[in-house]
Order: sequence, then structure tokens, then C-alpha cells
Amino acid sequence: MLEKKTFLIITWNKYPEEDAGAVRQHAFAKNLDELGYKPIIIGMGKTTKFQQCKYDGVSYFSLRYASSNLLSRVLGRKFFTLNLKKLINTMDPSQIKGILIVSGEKSTFSFVKKYAKKHQIQLYHDSVEWYSPCEFKAGEKDPAYRHNNNINTKYIDKDYKVIAISTLLEKHFTQKNITTIRIPVIMDVQNTFCEKKQNDTVQFLYAGSIGGKDLIEEFIEAIGMLEDEKRKKVEFNILGITYENYMKLHKPIPDNVLEESVHFKGRVSRDVVQEYLKTTDFTVLLRPAGERYANAGFPTKVVESLTNSTPVLCNITSDLGMYLKNEENAIILPDIDRKSCLCALKKILDMDKNDFASMRVSARKTALECFDRRLYLHELKDLIEK
Repeated sequence: MLEKKTFLIITWNKYPEEDAGAVRQHAFAKNLDELGYKPIIIGMGKTTKFQQCKYDGVSYFSLRYASSNLLSRVLGRKFFTLNLKKLINTMDPSQIKGILIVSGEKSTFSFVKKYAKKHQIQLYHDSVEWYSPCEFKAGEKDPAYRHNNNINTKYIDKDYKVIAISTLLEKHFTQKNITTIRIPVIMDVQNTFCEKKQNDTVQFLYAGSIGGKDLIEEFIEAIGMLEDEKRKKVEFNILGITYENYMKLHKPIPDNVLEESVHFKGRVSRDVVQEYLKTTDFTVLLRPAGERYANAGFPTKVVESLTNSTPVLCNITSDLGMYLKNEENAIILPDIDRKSCLCALKKILDMDKNDFASMRVSARKTALECFDRRLYLHELKDLIEK
């Protein structure tokens, strides 16, 4: 029996499964394994002391240093390429089928390209985001913005085949005459499911860091505009930030709303998020529809929500309109202002148990039919073999 050819996946994500990107890379690795390759993920998750480990059958290395202090985190990024070189140079290049690079510094892309060209290895890029200047205080001058923009406009060329997460990115690379396929957020939907629990209140959930990306202030203000009797039926759990963090960017929330309806839980593990999804009736995702970042990426939060039979309250950005239908698997807002949020809240509060049950079934069905990793095996196979 022939030995499986290796397929490397290189990423700055915290693999295994510590962030949204890591979930995507794991799905690709499982698909590559089913296609007859040996995936190896090289990432920046919890330290493995540069030794090979396994997670759910997938081999991986972490190039993160053992110490968790700030200096070690900075050095881990700074010396990522150097450590990557050392690791890859221990491998037999004749046994490497392809290299999928997701993220890294400029020198990472440069090294990988030279290595692939020298050894006649096909390069791939998983394109999942294109920042907007509005996300950063320094705008276009921010180093993170410039680096991401350079990846999309300079580093990725015809030497690569591209997997784009959205239609916007697919069109961008296709117009550059780069072989490109579109694969949205994917995960192991078939084996991920939670039994929903009934609540006395209508529960909403936001999980993330907000920052300059997601908007929840308008939704919180809409909760405060409800009559007292209706507001007490609403519970909005916010995972990922504290109220102190929120206050740095937004105005104070009235005490009665904060005590009765809006609850900040701070930073939590992914397992805790999954526990909240068991009782959540709707997840909340609001993004400015006109910004490039909101249309280039594809929100993992939406797919995780649908996977767990939880409809989404959101406005349409990216390719969400291809998958979400109002009052079937989502409550879709025409805008992200307080008025739209208030109308959506009132609509939900008027729903009965049968409405909730129907939307949950539809949410799960959408996840199974659109986002399970196995649905994209043939596209990935064609991209590699043709």
C-alpha cells in the first residue's frame, strides 16, 4: 500500500479549535484525509513544544512558545517563519502533495513560495477575509490592515489555487485569472448537535469580541425601548467581553436593563459557548452592510448557530442571503438601527412555541444541507487533481 502524500496547512490560527479559523482548518484537514492525503496543520495553538501531536486523527504542530507572557507571544509571531523553515526542512519534499497557506507574515509567504517552486509543489491559499480601514484606529496605515491587503492584492498570484470563503473574494481572485473555488464556512455538522432546552424567557446570544467588527449597541438600546413587561421576557447574553470592555466604546446601559435583560459574561471557552447555544433562541449578528470586511468574510457564528438548531437575528451581509430566509431560519433586519431591532424583538415576542420549533428545525436543516464539510469533497478534489 502506497504511503499517503502529505498536505500541509499553515496558519496563524490557534489550532485545534480555539478560534473560528481553526474550526475551518480542521474541516479541510478531515476532507483531505478522506481524499487520501495526510494533512498536517502547522499553527499557533497551545504549545506542543514543537512536537507533533494529534487531534481527532489530524496531525499538527504548534509554533507557539511554551511561555504565555506577552513577549513570548510577540516572539512567536516574529520567529514563525524561522521555526516553520526548521520544521519543513525535516520533511521529505517529494512526499508533499500541496501546501495550503492561510496566514502568516510576509516572510512566511515568501519562504513557502520559494520552497514550493524549488520542489514543484502546488500552492493553495484559503482566503477568508479582507479588512476595511474603519476597523482600525490608524485606518489604512495600520500594519495589520496593510498586511492583509497585501495578501489579497500582492502575495497571492497565479502560482496559487485559491479557496475563497465568499462570492466577493471569489470574484476578486477570478478576475486576476487565478484558479478559484468558493467554499463557505464548513464544519462537521453531522456530528455536532445539541438538544434544545426550553426557557422561561426569550434568550438571545452574542459570542465574540465585538471590537470594530460587530454591532450590538443598537440591539441593546432596542431592548431598553420595550415596555417593562415585555423587556423582562428578554435575556441577552454577551460572551467574550465584560461590561467594562463594552463601556470603553459605548455609552452606559440603564441599570434596570443591565440588571434584568443584558448580561455580560466576559471571555469564555468555546465549550461554554456551546452550552449557551443549548438554551439560546436566537443568536445576534449585526454588521454594516456597506463595509468590505462584512462582505468579504463569512460569519462562522451564523453556521455554528444553525448547526445547533438556533436561528439568527441579523442583517444581510456577505453571502448570507443565499442561505437565510426571513421567519424560516432567521429574523432578517432591513437595517441595523434601533427601529429595525425593536420591530424584530416585538415580532419574536409575539411568536408562539410552534413558531420557535419550526425555525429550529429549519435552522438545522440549512446547516446540514449547506455547511457540512462533506458537501465540498468533490470541489476540493477537483481543485487538487485538475
